[in-house]
Amino acid sequence: MSEHLDNRCRNERSALMSGMPTQRARLRARTNPRPFSPGRAQDLARSRL
Repeated sequence: MSEHLDNRCRNERSALMSGMPTQRARLRARTNPRPFSPGRAQDLARSRL
């Protein structure tokens, strides 16, 4: 499970670096920047790596 999450994170990061933001990244940018749930807080922390 953690391997799968790691893989997805790597894929999203490489997509962002190549200038093609994923739908998730676009949603994240459009929503409130302040985390309002534990899962969202994790997402934000992961996106800052």
